[in-house]
Amino acid sequence: MRYYGSGMPSMEEGCEFEISYKKDPRSLRIMSTSRNILEDIWYKAIVVAEPPKNPKSRRSVLYVRLLKKDFSTTLNDHTFKELRRPIPPKHLLDRIPIKIGSIVEADYKDAWVTGFVVKEIDDDKCLVCFDSPPDIIQFERKLLRPYLEWLGERRDPGWFGTSRRNEKFLGRLAEEPMFSPGTMVEVSSKINETEVVWLPAMVIKEFKADDNDKDDDKDDDDDDDDDDDDSKDDDDDKDDDEDDDDEKNDGDKDDNKDDDDKDDDKDDDGDDSDDDDEYKYIVRVCDKSLSCKSSKSEPNRIVDFRSLRPTPPSISVDEYQSEEYVEVFHDGMGWRQGRVMGTLSQKLYTVLLEATKKELAFKHSDLRPLRVWEDGVWKTRESPLTQKSGYKMSDSVMNANESDPPVTPPPGITITPLKQEEVETQRKTFPKKTLPRNQNGSGNDSTRENENIEDVNRKRKREENLCSVASAEEDKAKDTRMVLPFEKKLRIWKTLESMEVFKTVPQSPHFSPLVESREDTREMSAVGMMLTFSGLLDEVKALQHDDPISSFDSLNDSFSKLEKHGFNVKVPLLRLNKLLSLRDRQSKKTEELKDAEKVTAEKESVKAENERKILELQRLNEEMDKEIAQSKSCAGKIVQQLDDVKLEFKATASAPW
Repeated sequence: MRYYGSGMPSMEEGCEFEISYKKDPRSLRIMSTSRNILEDIWYKAIVVAEPPKNPKSRRSVLYVRLLKKDFSTTLNDHTFKELRRPIPPKHLLDRIPIKIGSIVEADYKDAWVTGFVVKEIDDDKCLVCFDSPPDIIQFERKLLRPYLEWLGERRDPGWFGTSRRNEKFLGRLAEEPMFSPGTMVEVSSKINETEVVWLPAMVIKEFKADDNDKDDDKDDDDDDDDDDDDSKDDDDDKDDDEDDDDEKNDGDKDDNKDDDDKDDDKDDDGDDSDDDDEYKYIVRVCDKSLSCKSSKSEPNRIVDFRSLRPTPPSISVDEYQSEEYVEVFHDGMGWRQGRVMGTLSQKLYTVLLEATKKELAFKHSDLRPLRVWEDGVWKTRESPLTQKSGYKMSDSVMNANESDPPVTPPPGITITPLKQEEVETQRKTFPKKTLPRNQNGSGNDSTRENENIEDVNRKRKREENLCSVASAEEDKAKDTRMVLPFEKKLRIWKTLESMEVFKTVPQSPHFSPLVESREDTREMSAVGMMLTFSGLLDEVKALQHDDPISSFDSLNDSFSKLEKHGFNVKVPLLRLNKLLSLRDRQSKKTEELKDAEKVTAEKESVKAENERKILELQRLNEEMDKEIAQSKSCAGKIVQQLDDVKLEFKATASAPW
């Protein structure tokens, strides 16, 4: 350990140093190995000179002023020299690297606050954990510096120029816990008796339930004693097991199996008790984007191990299917389980919330595939459609395909099968001793589960293909059976059928109302309706947000007339209704904007009046300052006159007779 003498900072004007506040300043005399250095906060300060209060005095008064942004705090009583230290030398700081576990000082709120690094982000950022109050904040490396121990009570005050590390944190990190400070997780929150939601969160601190965190040295000793006791208990258990094995004869196989199960249960209980149940966690709830900025409205929570789970794996989904189980992020309440009931648009879905049985509309970005955390692995939940698909088809339909189609996931969903190698990797990331109980066979379960998913997807694909073929044949049969009230003689029918609009929105009108028209005009009327339908679709696409409502009503009436002749106008009518609802929202927002602008104008008027009053008060204060100065000048003259009277009195009294 290298020691570098520095000397106490001088109290001359312009001298910059650092100062620490303590309820008991003598606590800083205790060596850092005995006190909790993570509670240290050092403020930047400077010695300044201010003019004397007495106008006759020529001597300035020295004060210690904190270097805050507002330069407002002045310390008149600065008694304990132990509260002062010089600024750590840069050449010592540059020698010490900052990495995970390093105790550092962070430039935070005009002070150097002591914490330790829990995670490195890229090359220029770190997550720093603070002890009191518990918090984790992201800093740029340029705002961090290594912690150096200052010994100001020695005859030659100086610095210990070696790095300090949080050995307790690093020791726990070596055990590969599932949840350590800085880990992004999800925490359960109970809304009511029937529903539990999951909220994004960050682990701030991990501690044992019986740990009071008062003294780091005491905690270290307690941990060592616990380790010794655990080792002793393990040795005793081992000796007992060996003695029992020596006394037992070869018995029934089931008895041996029961004994092994008891030993396994005992070991598992010990591991879970030591590594899981005894630990509690302080977590901070984040928003959906995993931003975890401190919020007074959302205080930190203290939870146990079983109230946490890792963040689910990210899965790219282009489009969700009907009846698919999902989780939705609802009104900031967290991730709630639901089921897709339909698609309103490409990026808007109706979802049935399982707990409340209510159907609500959600954006695509607010949905994610449902994954359940069980026995230390993520498992999927099959939708009712995939559970039933493939089992209602007859043998003749099954035999129609000589070979199975390739196994594909549902449209728009990219799923990577959970192979054995990935299971092993996941076990390395989340060791067995930190997982909940009953994990045996989880790898085989996940493999069987993926095989079931592939089988269901294969059957779903078959059913979709067969249904599409059956639908096409049914449409063809309808076209064959349909009898038009006229004979198609005009060549324009081929042109109409080749138009892109009728390929995109296929139509099979029956034109039955034309029976009441003259026979020689029926075909031309039908052609006109086909062209009218195409033109109406173009008009819908050309609608503007400021078009009159009458335009929407006219289009609605036109589509209704075409519907009587067998045109399928469901899609354009839905779009018209959607546009009308948007127009209503636009009108409401326009009114709200007018109201907001009116309120803004009123507030600005009040502000202008306040500023006028402020200027008037400033003018009055300036006049008052002049009057005060005159009064002080008058008082000074009176003081001088009093001094003259005193001198004259003294001279008169002491004059010789």
